[in-house]
Amino acid sequence: MDTTALINYLHGDEAIAEYLEYNEPLPLFVPTVALHEVFASAGRLRGRDGVEEARDDLDWVKPLELSADGAAEAALVRAELQESENKIGSMDTSERSKIVRLSDCLSSLCPNPLDEEL
Repeated sequence: MDTTALINYLHGDEAIAEYLEYNEPLPLFVPTVALHEVFASAGRLRGRDGVEEARDDLDWVKPLELSADGAAEAALVRAELQESENKIGSMDTSERSKIVRLSDCLSSLCPNPLDEEL
C-alpha cells in the first residue's frame, strides 16, 4: 500500500477496508517510506499523539524496506503505465480495482520476505 491508501484507511475509506478484509489472511507489506510519510502527516496534524495513534492503528502492517533498485523499478513501472495512459496517481488508490492493480505492481518490485523464510 502507498501513503495515500494508508491515510485513506485511517480516515475510514470503505474500499480500502474491503480490500484489506478480502486479503486478510495475507500479510500486508508497506514500504517504510510510506509509513514515515503517514506518521509525519499525523505528527503535523496532531503532534506526538497523532503519531502514536497512527502507529497503533497500523500495527498490523509489515514494514518493507524499499531499496534503490526497487525505487527505480517503481519509477519505471509508473512511467510505463503513464505512457499507456494507465496512470497511478495519488487519487488512484481510492478505488478498489486500482488498489489491487497498484498492489500487484508493487509486489513485483519488492522481494517477498516470506520467500526468504522458506
